[in-house]
Amino acid sequence: MTLPYETFVPTRGQIPIIISAPHVGTELPLHVKDILNPELALQLPDTDWFVDKLYDFSKDIGAVLIRARYSRYVIDLNRPVEGPSLYTDARRQTECIPSTSFSGIPLYPEGYVLDDEEKKKRIELYYKPYYEELHAHIDRALSLFGRVLLWDGHSIIRQVPSIQAEPFPDLMLGDRDGQTADPKLIDIALTNLRSSYYSVAHNAPFKGGQITRYHGGVKKGVHAMQLEMSQDIYMTDGMLDPNKTSVLKPLLQKTLLALAEGMKNV
Repeated sequence: MTLPYETFVPTRGQIPIIISAPHVGTELPLHVKDILNPELALQLPDTDWFVDKLYDFSKDIGAVLIRARYSRYVIDLNRPVEGPSLYTDARRQTECIPSTSFSGIPLYPEGYVLDDEEKKKRIELYYKPYYEELHAHIDRALSLFGRVLLWDGHSIIRQVPSIQAEPFPDLMLGDRDGQTADPKLIDIALTNLRSSYYSVAHNAPFKGGQITRYHGGVKKGVHAMQLEMSQDIYMTDGMLDPNKTSVLKPLLQKTLLALAEGMKNV
């Protein structure tokens, strides 16, 4: 079986940063595609389009990049398999194996219920391998540097009423209210992001998903943050916009390099 992720490892000069892109996948196994809502299966509207492309400088700066291959409609790698929900407010929250889109459209025909065997299969085939790959590179970075930052990259359309009524800011940094990364690193990230003309929010409306919560602040030397971006700051008419990415990508690179330097002091 093909691995459910792709990993891009620098050939030299590694820095203690791992970039995760868990929602960029667009592949659908045939047995899943056959039962999904045809329109959603064709359009995959909740995909974090091109986020991995925004970080394609990773090899040049020495960061590891891990991207998911399969759609979040197959498995949502940034949701807990079990345990507490990510948020306690009234927003719509989709599951690890989602049954609806963000906007509440059912993914499956009326009355169709995924059985426990299928759920277990998806967790074993797609969810666990992604986390195991993250763990392998986290452990390698810890052995090399004694510390590591896991940067979880996401994007979303500008407005999702089921999450909040107002349009989202341009950039939204999440660290679970300061629980998943050293305050010095959080300050470095915010200072660099705010040095741009983009609007920047901190822990609102997104605090960081399961990848951030599961890894950050749990093991000594492991820090984690999530950066959510409104898609119109780098896309036009559904495609990457070179004029926009020429501004955004240098900011992302600058921020990660500053964080790598800051890692020496935490």
